[in-house]
Amino acid sequence: MFPFQERMLRSPPDTESNVVAMIPLQTLVENSREHSRKYQKVIQTTARLPVSELKGGGDIKWLEPGQDVPKPLVDELLRRFSTKEGYDIFPDVLPFFKMLRTRSSTNDAEIWPWNKTVVGIITNSDNRVPGILESFGLKVGPRRVGAPDEREAHAALEDDISFVVLSYDVGVEKPQRAIFDAAYNSFQETLASRGDKSNPQDWEKLYIGDSLKHDVVGANQAGWKALRLDRQDQDQDSRISKGIRVTQEHVKTGNGSYDIEVYTIKDLEALHSIDPTKRWPGKESL
Repeated sequence: MFPFQERMLRSPPDTESNVVAMIPLQTLVENSREHSRKYQKVIQTTARLPVSELKGGGDIKWLEPGQDVPKPLVDELLRRFSTKEGYDIFPDVLPFFKMLRTRSSTNDAEIWPWNKTVVGIITNSDNRVPGILESFGLKVGPRRVGAPDEREAHAALEDDISFVVLSYDVGVEKPQRAIFDAAYNSFQETLASRGDKSNPQDWEKLYIGDSLKHDVVGANQAGWKALRLDRQDQDQDSRISKGIRVTQEHVKTGNGSYDIEVYTIKDLEALHSIDPTKRWPGKESL
């Protein structure tokens, strides 16, 4: 979060700056419009199909409106939406992870401003998430809440995404603080398993999400610095610096309502303009 435009100008850091970046699933992929239309039509017309015409169907039995969708179709839908067949990945996502891999191998601050980066996923979705991301070619580590990564340290260094925090593992959803705290705990465990001796408290905690309430406000209240990702952002009536839009937003929470300064990016490429050597405002700015 950046209070003044001039703080966005990036310069090579004099000291090592590291970041743990948490990204929710919906900012990386979206339901495939093509397959959503296809399967919506299938479900709408299922009542006119005999079960025998569906994969795995037995004797002919016509479905009536209101009857349950046949299990073979349910299985097919679950399979479809457990892989990239049911999703579209946003065009900036794979280049972003490619850039992080290049930064790791070249140690060039012009490519990415932080020395070391750990990426995690935090989501209100279910355990299909790792498989969905892997089907797009991303390397996802096995660490989950309550499930450690038992691989050799060098193997973990090859991951694009080090860990995934699922709401049903934690027992609460965003914007509850517990799920953000679980993400930080997973990050600490990641550093320890790698043999990384750096102090986790010295790492920047950055959260990128598309929901003002669940992502930006929730993350900030849990002590994370947050950016809102809005790929549809067309608003030009605001301060813009290096692809980051700054606006005042009114939010309501369980603790009341108040105005906050929100920092919005249109794509992941805009993260490159952050200068980790400059001061980020704390929670008092919210």
